[in-house]
Amino acid sequence: MDIPIPPIIFIISFVIAYILYGIYPIVRFYHFDIVSLIFIILGISISIYSIYIILKNKTTLDPNKAPSKLIKTGIFKISRNPIYLSMIIILFGLDFYFFSIISFIDIIIFFLIINFYIIPKEEVNIGNKFGSEYIEYKKSVNRWI
Repeated sequence: MDIPIPPIIFIISFVIAYILYGIYPIVRFYHFDIVSLIFIILGISISIYSIYIILKNKTTLDPNKAPSKLIKTGIFKISRNPIYLSMIIILFGLDFYFFSIISFIDIIIFFLIINFYIIPKEEVNIGNKFGSEYIEYKKSVNRWI
């Protein structure tokens, strides 16, 4: 069975939080538009930069396939999963806009699915392809930050 596409998980997580917020707007505060915008722009920037590096190295964005090259440069020196990290940052920015305790549930949903289901399957594929080189990379770069 293929791994679900992470952007779909991202969207579903946000939609669930938005629906729950509409039903149970627990602790509604004022909008923090500037803070929201900063997080959203930061997340989008990280995602674009990560995708650029992946495409520049002519490898796959598909989490179901092992990459043709192990990327250890740019933002991949800081995080093994910068695109997933960027999605969490974007969700945080969107949640900050709604600023309800319940709206932050999307980050929890997204993190749990990505961290405990998606990434472990990706790591097996990458580990099978790159062996000890990937093990060393994992030792020197954290999964998230």
